[in-house]
Amino acid sequence: MELFLDIGNTSTKWCLEGGSSQYGKCENTYLPAAIVSILDENDVSKIYLSNVGKSTILDSVALKATKKGVKINEAKLRGECLGIKFKDGYETQIGVDRWLAIAAAKNITQNAFCVIDFGTTVTIDSVTEEGLHLGGLIFPGAHLIQKAIIDNTQINLTLSAPSLARYDASLATSTRQALDLLPSKLLIPGIRDCVKNIIDSQKNIVNVYVTGRIEKEVIPYLSRDAQFHKGLVLEGLKLYSKI
Repeated sequence: MELFLDIGNTSTKWCLEGGSSQYGKCENTYLPAAIVSILDENDVSKIYLSNVGKSTILDSVALKATKKGVKINEAKLRGECLGIKFKDGYETQIGVDRWLAIAAAKNITQNAFCVIDFGTTVTIDSVTEEGLHLGGLIFPGAHLIQKAIIDNTQINLTLSAPSLARYDASLATSTRQALDLLPSKLLIPGIRDCVKNIIDSQKNIVNVYVTGRIEKEVIPYLSRDAQFHKGLVLEGLKLYSKI
């Protein structure tokens, strides 16, 4: 069996591939224990991983895997690979998770496309039908937006779990409600305008793919024809394992 790990800034998504596919996720704090459990309960021969988290997370995974005799293969971004090309050496500036996500998207369409990935941050990447990466943007994620307000003011409130699905024209009637509404008020219009500009700038059809931690009811707000794909980074990592 093969284990695929998408290690993000705060949490990790994983997929165990054997006769069937098993998916899971956990906070990075609990990843070492999760790895031990997975390796104890399954006959894993290789681990493929993408890591944009702290190096200590990778070190702890490597330590657990080494004790079990399991080989680790960390994905490294290449200039032209998996159908994706970059402009002017930009591949040295983009996270490996973004590369894997757009590589997975390229594998499912012949059209130009953009990928919107919701995590600790929200990233947008635009790619031509020939596979040339045109560039992208990074937005703060919902929790980072709230955290910036709380950490830099005298507002004595805790972080909540803001829902982007609450996007509408309503006004808040309390500070708590204002904090909860803020991420949707900032992110949805900003992402929607960015996607519209990407679509308008290209002559041909542009597919829009959304992945990561996002409520599905939010997706139509971002782009009318946007499609949700649960784990594009993991799918890109599976493609990487075959090269």
